[in-house]
Amino acid sequence: MSGLLQGTGESADYGRSRTYEFRHCWVHVSPGYTETVYHDGSRVCAAPELNETYFAKAERYGYGRDVAALSREHEILHTFLAEKLGYGSSPTLWAVAHNHEGGVAPVWEMEEEETMVLAFQVYLNGGPAGEGVRRLTDAGLDLESLRVEALALLRE
Repeated sequence: MSGLLQGTGESADYGRSRTYEFRHCWVHVSPGYTETVYHDGSRVCAAPELNETYFAKAERYGYGRDVAALSREHEILHTFLAEKLGYGSSPTLWAVAHNHEGGVAPVWEMEEEETMVLAFQVYLNGGPAGEGVRRLTDAGLDLESLRVEALALLRE
């Protein structure tokens, strides 16, 4: 991606804070920091890491070296896609917010969700619709419609 702030891994055009409202949570985004806050007050915080592993990950998922965009969109997409699948919230983020206690999703389900979100990020950024998005198509969701809606949400 063009427009990176020199040496930061952060989009130069993403210097504003924003809150996304979903059915069961809010996602607060500030430069370099994303926080999902559930209605019960529990929360999950995420921040991009500025190291070669994360720069390579950003490149693999279609973000160039923009680890900030990778991280920010990843956190928002957990909730966006979970709602599209008819879940009350992201099983993965809910489990993290509740310290993996109290009847949360099993590890295999969280791993499937993580794979789905990352595969959707590849598709979102113009890559192929890989096996990881099968959960979405099996649920009868149209990938291109989801892509258009996600782009409008994330990059307006």
